[in-house]
Amino acid sequence: MVVKVEKKDKNIVELEIEVEAAKFEEAVQKSYEKNCKKFAVPGFRKGKAPRNIIERYYGKEVFYEDAINIVCADAYDKAIEENDIYPVDRPSISIKKMGEGENLVFTASVTVKPEVELGEYKGIEVDKVEVNITDEDVEKELKAVAEKNARIMSVEDRGIQKGDIADIDFEGFIDGELLKEEKPADILWKSVREHLLTDLRIS
Repeated sequence: MVVKVEKKDKNIVELEIEVEAAKFEEAVQKSYEKNCKKFAVPGFRKGKAPRNIIERYYGKEVFYEDAINIVCADAYDKAIEENDIYPVDRPSISIKKMGEGENLVFTASVTVKPEVELGEYKGIEVDKVEVNITDEDVEKELKAVAEKNARIMSVEDRGIQKGDIADIDFEGFIDGELLKEEKPADILWKSVREHLLTDLRIS
């Protein structure tokens, strides 16, 4: 296998890869063995026709597509490994030359990792930022984590307490008159909310 590498604009690399005719012939044979059952040839049971008969009936290129996929994939992987190329996407493949008894020649254009040039960074001084964490800070954070992961559990053996969440129905009155004609239901009320009416009467 012969590989030529050419760097294009920015981070594009083009490889021209030439694969020996014998390798391509092996791939064509593999393609025949894989696909022969798909072809119907008069005088033969389906899948039993010899390769040369199928090629004579359908054309010599009938097995080339799969053969090209086999050869190009293997050759491309080997080429980028041997030439220390690090692609970041799939290559664009273009066939330049192929045929019975001939070497297969194709190009693979691919985007590679950008080359980065580091500036001078040795000797740069950075001020160390010290953070003073108190026991109060730790306790506050632990409490916040505990509340975040807390589960709501139903209790029936005591009255409502600070920090509880109550599922209530209520009616509001002003001077003995109902605020709304319809009774609101299922209001989620947390007893610690200071903005709620302090003289809310629960019946």
